[in-house]
Amino acid sequence: MKHVLATILLILSTCTLQAQPDIDLLESGSEGVDFWIAIPPNEMVEYPKTALQIYIASRYETEVRIYDMRTKRTLLRTVQAGGTLTLADEDGSTNWGWELRNAETVENGGIRITAERPIVVYVLNSKGYSTDGYLARPVHTWGTDHVVTAFYDFRELQPWAGGFVIVASQDGTDVEIDLRGTGGELGGRTSTGRAINKGQTLGVAMKKGQTYMVHGNATTKGAFDLTGTRIRSNKPVCLINFHMRTAVPSELVNGNGRNHLVEWGVPVSSWGKRYVSVPFARTSTPKGGRGDYFRVVASQGHTTTIVRWYDVITKVQTGIDTLYLLKAGDFVDIRKSDKPVQLIDGISVWEADAPIQVLQYSCSASFDGDAFLDPFMIALVPEEQFVSSALFQTPMLSDFTNHFLTFVVKVKGDSANRQAHLRSIRINGVPLWNHADLFPQQMANTAIPGTDFYCFRLKVKPGSYTVHGNDSIDVGGYIYGYGELNAYGWPMGGAERRTDVDDIVPPSIEAVETGTGWDVSVQDVGAGLAFIGRPVSDSTTTTSIVGDHGIYGMTEQHMKATFSVRWRDPEAPDSMSLEARDWAGNRRVVKLVPKVVSPLGSESVDFGIVYPLMHPTTRMELHNPTDIPMIVSDVHFARGGIFGTTLTKMTLAGNGSAHFDIMCGSGPRRNGVSTDTLLVRIRGTVFPIVVTADFVSPAPMYSGTMSGTYFVNERKCAQVQIANTGTGNLIVTSLDGLADPFALPFAQIDALPYEIRPGEARTIEYCVASAMEGTFRDTIVCAVNLEESIRIPLEAAVFRTVSIPDAEAIASHGSRIVGTVIPSSILPAGMETATLMDVTGRTVREWRYDAGYVNDGSRPDALYVGDVAPSCYVLQIRSGRNRMTMPIIVGR
Repeated sequence: MKHVLATILLILSTCTLQAQPDIDLLESGSEGVDFWIAIPPNEMVEYPKTALQIYIASRYETEVRIYDMRTKRTLLRTVQAGGTLTLADEDGSTNWGWELRNAETVENGGIRITAERPIVVYVLNSKGYSTDGYLARPVHTWGTDHVVTAFYDFRELQPWAGGFVIVASQDGTDVEIDLRGTGGELGGRTSTGRAINKGQTLGVAMKKGQTYMVHGNATTKGAFDLTGTRIRSNKPVCLINFHMRTAVPSELVNGNGRNHLVEWGVPVSSWGKRYVSVPFARTSTPKGGRGDYFRVVASQGHTTTIVRWYDVITKVQTGIDTLYLLKAGDFVDIRKSDKPVQLIDGISVWEADAPIQVLQYSCSASFDGDAFLDPFMIALVPEEQFVSSALFQTPMLSDFTNHFLTFVVKVKGDSANRQAHLRSIRINGVPLWNHADLFPQQMANTAIPGTDFYCFRLKVKPGSYTVHGNDSIDVGGYIYGYGELNAYGWPMGGAERRTDVDDIVPPSIEAVETGTGWDVSVQDVGAGLAFIGRPVSDSTTTTSIVGDHGIYGMTEQHMKATFSVRWRDPEAPDSMSLEARDWAGNRRVVKLVPKVVSPLGSESVDFGIVYPLMHPTTRMELHNPTDIPMIVSDVHFARGGIFGTTLTKMTLAGNGSAHFDIMCGSGPRRNGVSTDTLLVRIRGTVFPIVVTADFVSPAPMYSGTMSGTYFVNERKCAQVQIANTGTGNLIVTSLDGLADPFALPFAQIDALPYEIRPGEARTIEYCVASAMEGTFRDTIVCAVNLEESIRIPLEAAVFRTVSIPDAEAIASHGSRIVGTVIPSSILPAGMETATLMDVTGRTVREWRYDAGYVNDGSRPDALYVGDVAPSCYVLQIRSGRNRMTMPIIVGR
C-alpha cells in the first residue's frame, strides 16, 4: 500500500524537518499527506445547491495538490500554518459534477488531495436546508474490512435513500460486498433491485481513484437499512456512509427537520470497546422528546454492550441498559419512534465485550421542539483511539452561526495530580481550564463517576484548532454546529490503532554500528509496523535515515524493515533516538549511541625532571578494539607551546594499531611543574592524555682568583669556584678555551663531568707558567647543561725576577733594611698588591688591598714582617699597570 505516500516520505525523511510530520501522522490519525475523497449524493440532483466545500488545515505551511479523477485536472494551492484553505464551488476549486449519482457502477469519481506536509481534510456538502460533512482519513489508515453504518431509507417528500461509497487507492483492487441489513422482507432493495441478507457477495474490480456506490431504492420509510453490510477487499479502500436526506428518528410523522447525513467509516480493525458521548447542545428546554439518538453496530457475534448515562451537571447516574447483538453486523437503535419519546439524555458511557461502533445522531427539530436542532450523524471515537494532540476544523460557511467542540478527556496516572493534568490542556495555545466559553465552567467537576473521563463543551468561532495536553492527557471528541434549519457534525479526529489483534509487545529494534552510522532492523510480531523514525523528542540534525522507514499502511502487515542511519559527518558521529510503533499502539524508543571505546594505551605521560636542552620523547599506541574504523578527526593540545606530538588526523582500521610520539619541547628556562592535555577527537568523542613535566633550571655563579701576579719561569696555580643557585643539578661536561701561559691540570679534566647540586659549588684550578714578561688574558669555557657555556675570564701579570746573591749586593742596589715592618713611607700610594719573595723567587708573604682603599690615593699602612726570617728579599709592588721591584733586607 505504501505507494505515493511512501515515496514522498522516503524522499523527505532524510530532512530532519520531516521527523515531526511523520509523528503527526501517527499521533493524530486524521493527519496525512495522501487522501482520496468522494462526494456522496445530498438530496435530489435538481435540488438547489448552496456550497460544496473542502477545508484543509495544517500545522505547517505546505503546498496542496488537488487532482480530479474525472477530468484529470490538477489544482495547486497553499495552506498556511495554523490556517484554513477553503476549496469552494463558487471559485471553481470544487465541482458539483463530483457528486456521485450513478449507483452500483464503477466510476472515476475520486478526488485526490496530497500535500508535502501533514494536513487534515474535511468535506461539506450543503444544499437548501440539507447539509452535513465528514472528516476524511489519509490513505495510510485505510483498511480491507469494513462494516457499513448507513441509515434507513426515507420515502417521504422525496425518495431519499441511505447507502455507502467505496473508494480505491490502488490499481488491482478487488472488493467483495456482502449486502446485509434490515427491511428486505418489507420490499427494500438496492437501487438496482439487489436483495440483501442472501449470503451472496457482489464482486467489484476497481482501479486507483475509482468509486463504487450502493444505496437503497427508497421505497420504504424507517425500514430498509444497509447497515451491517460487510465489505472486504484485497487492497485498502475507504468507506463513506451517507443518507441523501432524512429525519431522525426516521419514523417521525411529518417530522420537521430533515437533513443530509454523511460519515467516514473506519475499518473494523479500528473499532473499540469503550465510548463516551455528551449530549448535543440545545437552546431551550425540550417540549417533547429528550436526548440524542444512538446506534450500536457489532463487529462480532454475541456481543454484549452496557450503556450507563449520567446527568450532565450533577453526574448522577440516571439510566442503564444492556444490549445484545447476535451476529456480526447486527445493530440496535436507541431508539426508533414515530413521535417524541425519552432517549438517552446525558453523558453516556458504552462498554462492550467485543469491538463495536457507536454512532450519535442529532434529532429533528420536531422531536423535542427545539428549532435549533437538525439531523446529522457522528461516528464516535472510542477510547482506544484517543490522541494526545489533535488538529481539527469547523466549516467556514457563514450559514452556520453556532459551533461547538465536545471534549472527552482521559486523564492517565495518579488521581492526585488530575487537576494539574487538566490544567495542561490548551486549544490554540490558550488554556481550557478557565476558558470563558467552557461548559460546565468548572472543568474539575466534569468527571464521570467511576471513570478517568472528563467531559465538557466549548463554543468556538469558525476556524482550525489544535488541542493538546501533557503526557497524561488523551483526547477524543467531536465538532458540530447549527444554522437556520441546518446542521453538521464530524469527529475531532482520532488514531487508527488496530483493536482486532491481541498485541501488547512493541516492535524490536536491532542496530549494528558501521563506520558511517548504523544498519538497523525493526521487526514486529503482531499488528504490523505503523511507523519508524525519530520520536518527537529528537531534534538532532546530524543524522539521516536512509531506506525502509516512515509511515506504513495499516493493512500492509509490514512486519520487518531494514534501513540505515547515517552520520552527516562521519568524523563527528552523533547519537539519535529511533522510534518504532505498531498498529496496535505499542511503541519502542531506543537511543543509538556511537560506540566509542578508548583506543589509548595510556591516558597520561609524565616526563619527570626535564633540564634545559633536553628533548624527551614518549612512544604511545593507539589500538582500535572494534571492527569499526575509527576516525581521528582532530588532535591538539589544550594550551600548547610546551609539548608536541606526531599524531595527526587519520583513520584507524578495525582492530588496527598505530604508534605516535609525544615530545617535550625546549625553550626558555622554565622552573616548576607544567601540565597540558593532548585532546584526541575520535568519532566525535574527545579522549584526553594528560602530559606533565617538572622543569628545572640550574643557575651558575663563579668566584675566586681570576687575576694574579706571576714571575717569568714561575708556575703558580689559582682557584675559582662555580656555585649552583638554581633548581636543578648543574653538570659541567667540559673545560676548554685556555692557552699558554694558562693551563688546567690533567687530573681535573679527567674527572669530568662534574655534577653540582643546587646550593653547592665546585672548585676549578688553573695554573700560570710563562717564560716571557707581560700581561696575559684568557677564558675558561665550561660547557654545562644550559643553553650557553660558563665563561670565566682570567688575567696574569708576569714579571721578570731579580737575582740578589747577598746582602751587600742588595744594599748596593739601594736595598732597604727593615726590622719587623716595612714602613709605609717607602710604599707608593694606590698600591694594590705587594709580594715578598726570597732570592729563589718563592713567595714568602702577599698583601692585597681592596679597591676602595686603593682608589682613595692614600698610602698603605706599614707591612708587617716580624715573623719573616732575617734575610734578603724582593718586594714586588703592583699599582694599576705599574710594577716596581724593591730589594728588602729584613734584619733584627
